[in-house]
Amino acid sequence: MKKFIENFITFTIILVIAQTIIEEIAVVSAFSTSFKHALLVSGFIFDLIFSVEFGFRFFYAARNKKTKKYLSSELGWIDFASSIPLLFLNSGPMLYFLFKSGDSVGAVGIIGVLNLLKVVKIVRVTRILRMMRFLKLLKNLNFLKSKITQQHMNFIISSVISFIILSVITVNLTGLWGSSDLKEIKEKNFQTVFDETMQLSILYSKDFNEMMTKVLEKDKTILILEFDKQTVFEKKIDASLIEMQNINSFQYQRFNIYYIDYEGMSLESRFNLVIIITILFVLTGLLVFYSKKFALDVSDTIQVVEKGLTDPNYFFRLKENTETENESEKLTKAYNEIWLPLKMKY
Repeated sequence: MKKFIENFITFTIILVIAQTIIEEIAVVSAFSTSFKHALLVSGFIFDLIFSVEFGFRFFYAARNKKTKKYLSSELGWIDFASSIPLLFLNSGPMLYFLFKSGDSVGAVGIIGVLNLLKVVKIVRVTRILRMMRFLKLLKNLNFLKSKITQQHMNFIISSVISFIILSVITVNLTGLWGSSDLKEIKEKNFQTVFDETMQLSILYSKDFNEMMTKVLEKDKTILILEFDKQTVFEKKIDASLIEMQNINSFQYQRFNIYYIDYEGMSLESRFNLVIIITILFVLTGLLVFYSKKFALDVSDTIQVVEKGLTDPNYFFRLKENTETENESEKLTKAYNEIWLPLKMKY
């Protein structure tokens, strides 16, 4: 039963990694609203499964008074980081908004948009925490025979991925990847439209609000136009909650516009995809190349020496590398030239 559960968790981890990648592709490729919402629901289910798993593992460790061991050497902190924060800060709130708002922004209406906007902005910042799921994948990749190599690789990879994720969170919070520049360009365009529409309304003695409404109807990004805090234009569009995470407001003179920043959203998803690909390449490189290098230089030597010290019938001689001078080579030389001759003599 235990093996079945472990295999199920590993399979679920692979699925959630694929779901994370597909969710970013869905934004870049403008998949349908229903498909994006299906991804949100699946993300919640995955996070719930991992949260329950962490709860059971933590309870079992606490009952056996091994909480510290579970959270540290058994990498229980990865179980926590890839489950509960995501459930309560990302997928949980998104699922709540989904059921509260229906299937699109149009179902929310102006009151819903205004009420949810501030909270959704907070959830948007936490989306990057989904990258912690890659650490979950690492924890279940226990295919190395050497325990010291496995522990060393777990520490190296978890540290590297954690710092990558931390740097991504920092970049997202500071807006260094260029979203603020896109927003500024977008708002300057809005300002130009306002000014030109105002000039035309004065020139042809037309109602400004009526002319502005006709202009905004052609812009798929516009949701609401307010004048002196009174709604003069509201568009019901088929937009997912992922798009709602990118609602911005722009105030110019006595007007206020709420719009969906599709360009910024796409840029952010492309940036996240680059990070995901980077993590996958780093993970693959460390597992394929660095683990082999560490095994040859350190763990293989330790294993041979340990067996030579404990097994009276083991006389394997270590291969020496005269071009390298380090602690491992010194141990190899001492084992070959001092211990083995003494062992064979007595």
